[in-house]
Amino acid sequence: MKKAKRHYLLAVSILAFSSFCYNDAKNCKDLRNGTFYYFTKKSRERIDVFRQDSLQLESTQNKDDVPLKNKIVWKSDCEFDMFINRFSDSPLTGDESILARTPANVKIIHVDSTFYVCIAKIHVFGEDIELRDTLFFGE
Repeated sequence: MKKAKRHYLLAVSILAFSSFCYNDAKNCKDLRNGTFYYFTKKSRERIDVFRQDSLQLESTQNKDDVPLKNKIVWKSDCEFDMFINRFSDSPLTGDESILARTPANVKIIHVDSTFYVCIAKIHVFGEDIELRDTLFFGE
């Protein structure tokens, strides 16, 4: 009887404590629109990302750089295809034009209160390329 009472009190205590905890975690639907940023792998340069449903702009802190204008096609709440620099004002040539026509498939695999993690896969130039990255919610 005492053992059952202890288990009951423990369960009630955990339930009461968890009801007071605030969970600010976002979900994939929250990522269709917003401001994010990430750091490049080699130079650790910060890239700012602004996403408005089917348009994603990416820019650096360098004011001389031209922002990338990417087309987003949502497949589900946690998955989209991204056409890199598809909305560019200037025509792309050579390898860049191939990248603009070949979508990168992006899957959001984890969402937290301050960041999300995604995996991007693209098949280009006869190779399968897979990148995993963390994007932080904008400040």
